[in-house]
Amino acid sequence: MGRTSIAAGLAVLLGALTPRAGWGQSPRGELRDDTVVVSLAQAEQLALRNHPTVAQSRLDVSVAQSRQQQARDARFVPKLELSNVWGPIPRARGEFTDTGVLVSPDTSTSLGDLRWFTEVDLAVVQPLYTFGTLSGLVDAADFGVQASRSGLDASNDKVRLEVRKLYWGLVLGQELVDIADDVLNQIVDADSILERRYDEGSATQNDMFKFEIFKYQVQKRRREAEDRYAMAEAGMQAMLGFERTTSVRTDVDELTPLPTNLGPLEQYLSVAAENRPEVGQLQAGIAARSALARSKRGEMFPQLFLGADVKWNRAPSRFDPRNPFIYNPTNFFRPGIAVGFRWNMNLFQTRDEVRLAEHETTRLINQVSPLDKKIRLEVQSAYLAVVRARADVEQSEDALKASTNWFRAESQTFDLGLSEIKDLVDAFQANIEMQTEHLTNVFRLNTALAELSRAIGRDLYVT
Repeated sequence: MGRTSIAAGLAVLLGALTPRAGWGQSPRGELRDDTVVVSLAQAEQLALRNHPTVAQSRLDVSVAQSRQQQARDARFVPKLELSNVWGPIPRARGEFTDTGVLVSPDTSTSLGDLRWFTEVDLAVVQPLYTFGTLSGLVDAADFGVQASRSGLDASNDKVRLEVRKLYWGLVLGQELVDIADDVLNQIVDADSILERRYDEGSATQNDMFKFEIFKYQVQKRRREAEDRYAMAEAGMQAMLGFERTTSVRTDVDELTPLPTNLGPLEQYLSVAAENRPEVGQLQAGIAARSALARSKRGEMFPQLFLGADVKWNRAPSRFDPRNPFIYNPTNFFRPGIAVGFRWNMNLFQTRDEVRLAEHETTRLINQVSPLDKKIRLEVQSAYLAVVRARADVEQSEDALKASTNWFRAESQTFDLGLSEIKDLVDAFQANIEMQTEHLTNVFRLNTALAELSRAIGRDLYVT
């Protein structure tokens, strides 16, 4: 009689454990005014727009583009320097005598009657041939832009991966909370029935102990699921740039596995070698360093240039004899143009700088092989993780069905008095554990596919 009474209580729990339409889609309550519902694509867009790492990478691109423009301008835009000075100067009146002698009532050192003067000086220098100095700087700047853009792509990939992990973590956390809530709601009814049967004497003290242990385990799972959801939500708030007071919800309620039509491993290794942004970033860095070394090597030769200098001076208080054989530091206009060269004769120092630039290039070249090995290991690890997760999902789905059938069978035999309550509780717990295990496997599959996408530098996601 005791078994029958306990079966009546646990029968209420059957609804929580039996597969149902919309499994895992229990009500989640009304949305608050400060709740934001986002799809995976929307979450990725917000994160790529607001994440500080991506913002810093975008700034790096802007800086590289500015340097690129600066290097290009140095080749074709002449250097212009304009100076204008104003100041006091002693008056110097002048007149010619009848014999043609220039005389003045003033002296050059007289400070009793100061007047003003102004002088304008415009200097123009246009490089003509620099033996690769300027062209090397332009090439280095061009490759610098490529490297910074590859760095931006790498930052985007990392942020996108984190968003996907957090997104599916939110869905998983809510699913686990819902399962625990469903079970706890049923436990309340079962507990009241069991208490009443115990008072009537149809349930034993041991039955009460076993049920209390089971209730604790469900409550513990619920707390763990709630903490997992809270951590995923906090991470998503930070990634999307939301305040902690803004609640984040996903636009999907059910955690379902993404399609995984995998090709052979070698295919993904080849794709990674061509598409990983880190590879492009390193290659551009090597090319930039090589261009800088070429630019520095050009400094060992004369730098040919076209120069022009225009000077104009105006001092109204000083006499202008307009005689080219008489030196006059004021009231003149002197244009000039010439071709010349500058040569840094510190050849040994320049040679050392060239060697240093070449060593920097070699240092980057030596990073190619380790990076290739690292990428291959990451691709292989991510690929195997997807294969393993896909197999786990398929097998856990079958195991979940088996656990559900096991619980149904135990419920029926318990009602007939052919099994113990321990067997029924064991089947009940196994069913809950398989629900959790299957959802966790789906989460691992979806995140493993995201890892593989980042590892090969090509998005494999189909949502």
